[in-house]
Amino acid sequence: MSGPRIAYTLGMSKPHSHLFEVTVTVDGWSEPTLELVMPSWTPGSYMIREYARHVQDFTVEADGKVARWKKTAKDTWRIETPLQGRVRASYKVYAHDLTVRTCHLDGTHGFGNQDVDVAKMGADFFATSTHKWLFGPRGTGFLWGRTDIWPEMRPTIPTFDPEAPETWAAWMNRQPLPPTKAAYVSPGGFLAFENLLGVKAAVELHGSIGRGQIAARVRELNGAFRDGAAKIPGVTLHTPIDPEVSGGISCYEVRGLKADEVVQRLNKKNIRTTSSPYKVSYARVGAGIVNFPEEIDTVLREIRALAGAA
Repeated sequence: MSGPRIAYTLGMSKPHSHLFEVTVTVDGWSEPTLELVMPSWTPGSYMIREYARHVQDFTVEADGKVARWKKTAKDTWRIETPLQGRVRASYKVYAHDLTVRTCHLDGTHGFGNQDVDVAKMGADFFATSTHKWLFGPRGTGFLWGRTDIWPEMRPTIPTFDPEAPETWAAWMNRQPLPPTKAAYVSPGGFLAFENLLGVKAAVELHGSIGRGQIAARVRELNGAFRDGAAKIPGVTLHTPIDPEVSGGISCYEVRGLKADEVVQRLNKKNIRTTSSPYKVSYARVGAGIVNFPEEIDTVLREIRALAGAA
């Protein structure tokens, strides 16, 4: 006799809200009550972190009808269920802790490698750097805002931007500012032109390839790395293999070696990787549109050699 079947669905429809949308579906449950329990710690980091405190908007349906439930402990939800029916629990998880031990969700770290339309995200404003996935210069970024919201903003200093002389004129003549537009919040003045030209080239490159193709390529390459790394004895992969809950960076450990030692040894093989800059650090690999499948094979081969020698 087969047991109950459990399926998870994870959504990130509004990453700027830092909320994951989780649905747990249980089919074939044969008891009058069902308890859902959330872990309190992460393997490899044994501090009690109380992940359940980030859960909100918990709801349950049983056979399509609203089900009764009660939170019986800080990390446990008890649900009254029909026999042999379908139970579906939905909730949101707040994720705004930028470490590898907990969860973080926003729209900036995946900008340029996800097939997402910013204007459809529901945000009033969206800020992102360009140097990671867009391959723009460090120190540059975008600030996008809804057209109808810009007039609600007030610039703090007059801009020297030649496309927005109104702010300077208002300051000089002690006149009221006109309704704000995006150019009013640019610092203007003398620019680092190499950065300005670099951003334009990066945007044109991505536009010529296409957002959907870039997202597919990033998923393909990083998925291949995670699939391979998970099979290497002595290597612990910390990033989920499922592409729906992972992105373009994969964190892992090689038994017996510190993260920086792994990075240094790979660097000697002309393989450029990094370690996560946090208190608990992991070696990490990130593949983008400038990489090839053969390079994934190469880094996996060298990591396999490191694991065997450690």
